[in-house]
Amino acid sequence: MNYKDKQDPELVEVIEGLVYQIWQLKQRLLKNPDKQPMLQRRIDECNKQLNFFRSQCLLYKEYSSIENLALLGEEFIRRAKRDLPPLTFATSIMCQRIGVAADGFYGGMREDINLYTAPNESVLNLHNLANAEGGALPNDCRMDADRNDKAPLLIAFDTNNLINWLVVGQVKDSKLKVLKSFFVKYERKIPELLEDFNAYYHFHRRRQIIFYYDSTMVGTNWGLHYNDPHKEVVRTLRSMGWTVREAYLGNPMNHIEKNALINNMFRGRARLQVFINRDNNPDLLISITSAGMYNGKKDKRGEKLAETEKDKLEARTDGSDAFDVLCIGAETRPVFQGTGGTANTYG
Repeated sequence: MNYKDKQDPELVEVIEGLVYQIWQLKQRLLKNPDKQPMLQRRIDECNKQLNFFRSQCLLYKEYSSIENLALLGEEFIRRAKRDLPPLTFATSIMCQRIGVAADGFYGGMREDINLYTAPNESVLNLHNLANAEGGALPNDCRMDADRNDKAPLLIAFDTNNLINWLVVGQVKDSKLKVLKSFFVKYERKIPELLEDFNAYYHFHRRRQIIFYYDSTMVGTNWGLHYNDPHKEVVRTLRSMGWTVREAYLGNPMNHIEKNALINNMFRGRARLQVFINRDNNPDLLISITSAGMYNGKKDKRGEKLAETEKDKLEARTDGSDAFDVLCIGAETRPVFQGTGGTANTYG
């Protein structure tokens, strides 16, 4: 999207004007064939100018899925509008830009800097599609080109009675990449959330996890029917064949300090700069970009309200809270990514 800033809008208008002028001349030629030599000469001159300006032009356009209606079909659009939360439909289907309020909690995030896409193009090809079982490509980590198969996965949670989130990242050099996020609601709790995670990352070669958590996951029964969700997370993941290294962060960071730290990470002014895979985190991005400020803190007043069609649980600040824990952990408690045992932190 940096190309938008490099586009010359006036040059685009000149090209559009020439295209329209050529169309007008061709219409006159159809009505006045006796003037063919003169009109054709003017058309040729306009085409020569047009070709020159086109050679100097960078054109940037954004299209919604409606532009692809002939391929997708009306039923696809109707079903998406019916099934998706309004904000998810606006971003994923209508391709409307995610707006980040400068005075919001995450005002340091910039769409053209901190968001990226990373499809695995070696998998996304017609040959693989033709040979895919059931005519569909795999919906798992093999589709992600930003994943380092030889590095551990960093995870963090936000848990409560209504919705539970898991956010996954990896650190490389000075970058924290948010690879993927998951959530479950209502009767589906942390065990089901871990099942979703394990199914998606089944093919990740290095089966090691660095688990960041704070005191909100100790001695509570949120997301479970029993106490201490952090113990259940570790037990369940180990039973699935993962090596889990725990990194305890203590009490949650206060909102003012957290706000400064994470926005510095977005701006590249911290030890790590944070980047988010936009394709794998549509609902997390809505949770982040819609998070406002209230009395100097993240505005969490909406978390306790009943869910409605226009106010989905996944659009609220819970997902951003899991994102916060991942950022804080990766930035302030970097873990030596060796093998075995409980995590050793430094820094």
